[in-house]
Amino acid sequence: MDTRKINILNSIIEAYIDMPTPVGSRTLSKDYDLGVSSATIRNEMADLEDLGFLNKPHQSAGRIPSDKAYRFYVDELFKNFNSFHDIDASRKIMERLLLTSRNHEDFYKNAVNLLANLSSCTAYLITPQKADTKIKRLTLVKLDDFTALLVLIGDKGVIEKYFLEIENISDEDFHLIEKVLNEKMSGIDFNEIESLKISLSEDMIRHGKFISDLVKIASQFNKKVSSIDIYYDGLTNILNFDEYKDLDKARDFMSLVEDRDSLFQILKNDT
Repeated sequence: MDTRKINILNSIIEAYIDMPTPVGSRTLSKDYDLGVSSATIRNEMADLEDLGFLNKPHQSAGRIPSDKAYRFYVDELFKNFNSFHDIDASRKIMERLLLTSRNHEDFYKNAVNLLANLSSCTAYLITPQKADTKIKRLTLVKLDDFTALLVLIGDKGVIEKYFLEIENISDEDFHLIEKVLNEKMSGIDFNEIESLKISLSEDMIRHGKFISDLVKIASQFNKKVSSIDIYYDGLTNILNFDEYKDLDKARDFMSLVEDRDSLFQILKNDT
């Protein structure tokens, strides 16, 4: 697509973002310094419609951007950002995120919050799929006579925590259970954990169900690691835009964002 078409398309998108009504050639000629006549703009708009970047609402002389147009516009923004962004400002933002984040989950939550605040839009983030394939180690901590904490650590740094109900397990047995499980599980592939067989001494047989439950939890670690999470913030920011003054539209948008499975499927199909 040539430079003139890109400039006209970007102007239409920006005009429509400012005021969500169909954009005509006269508006572009008057409000944007495109350096061409209204007739030329009309011809280019017709070409852009043929290319799938613009839609023409029924009984309207103007055009509105298509989904393809928005995708093109965002891609162009990222190109410009990557070429000209302020490296020092980016470093400061990253430092701020790292200093206020205790773990991966905090980092993702803080990132979408910051993005929503900077853009005054709804922000969402899709986490990358984790690279862990094995359990590096597990830690078992007895919090009191009735509660324990199990911490599983993947070989690439993913950490999952589980609180468990316990009864009648001495501190000595607790340390021994942790030692036995680490000997059996450390370094083995996730898909081998479920079929893992652990031989117990006579003294430890009475804790067989508890140990079996721990192995079962560890076997589910693979699902946690392979899952892709979605974080979002600034949901009510859509009310800043005229088209979402329509409460039915706003409600539909909010329902979509909060429906994790549907949103992920849409985003997956779009990539």
